[in-house]
Amino acid sequence: MTCSGSDSGGADMPLLVVDTLRAYYRTSGATVRAVDGVTFSVEAGQSLGVAGESGCGKSTLALSLMRLLKGGEVVAGSINLDGLSLLEMSAKDFNRVRWEKLAFVPQAAMDGLDPVYSIGDQIVEAILAHRKMSKADAWKRAETLLQQVDINPARARDYPHQLSGGMRQRAMIAMALALDPQMIIADEPTTALDVITQAQVLKLLRRIQRELGIAIIFISHDLSTLAQACDRVMIMYAGKVVEMADAAALFAEPVHPYTRALLLSFPDIDRKMPTRALRGAPPDLSQAFAGCRFSPRCPEATEQCLQEEPQMMTVSPGHEVSCHLQRQAP
Repeated sequence: MTCSGSDSGGADMPLLVVDTLRAYYRTSGATVRAVDGVTFSVEAGQSLGVAGESGCGKSTLALSLMRLLKGGEVVAGSINLDGLSLLEMSAKDFNRVRWEKLAFVPQAAMDGLDPVYSIGDQIVEAILAHRKMSKADAWKRAETLLQQVDINPARARDYPHQLSGGMRQRAMIAMALALDPQMIIADEPTTALDVITQAQVLKLLRRIQRELGIAIIFISHDLSTLAQACDRVMIMYAGKVVEMADAAALFAEPVHPYTRALLLSFPDIDRKMPTRALRGAPPDLSQAFAGCRFSPRCPEATEQCLQEEPQMMTVSPGHEVSCHLQRQAP
């Protein structure tokens, strides 16, 4: 599934189409298959949540989409954004896509902000790198963006260390919006923030998505975060997608044993059920797999699960799962 050129994306095509993506890290002794055949799509203006334990490939997926993967490489598959084949573009051409069409909010705001420049200077630099305008106009744009994310424009000349954690995260969101992208990838944007600040950042992202019509891929290990912020949710395990559905359907009726185990591991006062720890850990992704990657931890695993890898199937409209225990919808 490969497109080239912005004219190839029809009006009925999803904004983003990822097909059988494989991203590996090669070490001296082994190849780590961090993302191993991931397929999904995102509609314009839609928010997709990506969840799973640490080590399941979420951040590798995000960095692969942004072509920022360090120490690894995309070895197969395709990434098409608005009719553009991102993996086939030269680095120079892709630099025009980055920020203009696809922007990134990193996991920790301090990792994305330069401590020796004011936040206004950093937003202005991103604008001037792509747009021909005066520095004065770029500053006005930066101040408007800061106001849009609920930061007083007077703080534009402040340095990152002068801002709270939540303000730094909002400044990163403002920078991501600088060139009116069609899509933002937010990798754990509420990590290390207190509960109140997390809620503020989530509310902000949701408002921006609604007002600007931007598509968002929201990566988090916190399912409660995705329940508040996303239209659809994709569950990853050991480099694979195991379940994908509309957020309401997935949280109301999870199908895959891993999804159910994840939900039970998070406190939920509405569910009125005891929280249960998910025992064990994701497998070593440098090893070969014969069957379902979750089968060693799955209390429902059968002999087929241990020997045969399941394929994605549709169990109800818009709800897909990779599990031998489920039946294909008629």
